[in-house]
Amino acid sequence: MSDDAGQVVSPDRRGRGVLVLTALLVVLALGAAVLWWSGYRASAQVIAHAGPPRCQGTEPTTYQDQGAIDDEDLGEVSIPLRRGFACTVPIRVENLSDHEVTLQRLTLSGGPDDGSAFRVHSVDGVEPSGDDLGGGGAQAVAEVELELGPGEEEVLRVRLVFGESGCTGEGGGVRMWPQVRVADQLARHDVAVAGFPRLQGTADSDCGPSGRQRG
Repeated sequence: MSDDAGQVVSPDRRGRGVLVLTALLVVLALGAAVLWWSGYRASAQVIAHAGPPRCQGTEPTTYQDQGAIDDEDLGEVSIPLRRGFACTVPIRVENLSDHEVTLQRLTLSGGPDDGSAFRVHSVDGVEPSGDDLGGGGAQAVAEVELELGPGEEEVLRVRLVFGESGCTGEGGGVRMWPQVRVADQLARHDVAVAGFPRLQGTADSDCGPSGRQRG
């Protein structure tokens, strides 16, 4: 009776096994790369832009009305920071791809480190996470988790309110940089929101000698 325990595997047989394993790994890597590229292309074809704000306690204006001289500022919507104001800014997200994507979160960044005279009250009626989540400089992060099919659109409504504890100098301005995180299969992509209003300082938001006292 032969003893197979001591049988030596031939070099040719060992080489064929290595080739099969290598080919399998290459196929898996190519499959993952194709999935990632397909997902990235879909998520990169998602666009987002802000619509006209609806406000109480303040009247939105345009930056060109205030003597803007830079072309990129012409027509930019501004929200004067009046005491007690509240504005809802709609963000329209459109999926121009032929894949379903997931809107995972909305991140709103911007404002000075010492706090502006406004805050993000809610996104679609839900209070967002606290300031500077994860140390990334974000003022607010809202988890949304919405499915968006090919050719579909969704509107996220951001509510801004006056911040008694913050300060924004009269005549100064604060810009926010909202981003929508979009995911499809293995890919994720942060879509910048175009046209988000500028927050304009007033005497109500100014904590200097000529303005209000800090709350």
